[in-house]
Amino acid sequence: MKQCFYRVSSLVISVFCVLSIAFSPLAANAAPVCSSGISYFWVPELTTSPVAGKGKSPASENKEGESQATELKVLYDNVQRKGSSEEVSRGLLSGILEDKKSEALKSCRELHENLSGCISGKFVSMAPVLRQLDFEARKQLEASIALDCKKNSGRCVKVEASEIQCSDDASGESGGGEASKE
Repeated sequence: MKQCFYRVSSLVISVFCVLSIAFSPLAANAAPVCSSGISYFWVPELTTSPVAGKGKSPASENKEGESQATELKVLYDNVQRKGSSEEVSRGLLSGILEDKKSEALKSCRELHENLSGCISGKFVSMAPVLRQLDFEARKQLEASIALDCKKNSGRCVKVEASEIQCSDDASGESGGGEASKE
């Protein structure tokens, strides 16, 4: 009889706990989360088409005949911070934005301003494949690696963070990125 009473009472307590959590006000448990997107801008180099010999690029020519390359925007990271209040969340986020902007610029330079690094990295990753190819296939693969890296080369222009946006988050982490776990 005692065992049955204990089982029923523990069940009642469990149900009570679940119901109290379910009907608790969400705003009381909410912690403000602030986020900002870090983006970098880069300009592709003017490249020469091997077939026609004419300049090819995502650049457009203005009336004087000068070419102006179009800046391309790349989202690097979306950083989030959670704090006990909106001011604390904003402070935590603004404290790390400069470091994230430096990381974004470094990443941009590694990807777009390091042509030899791109080519050598791809050759290293393709080494097992290159060893198995005959001369003609290897030559074509080498040419395509060089062309791919040239199309991705350019000049990094600037890095910017979007305006900090804050919202109440009752469920914990929203988005679940690497930066939101710190």
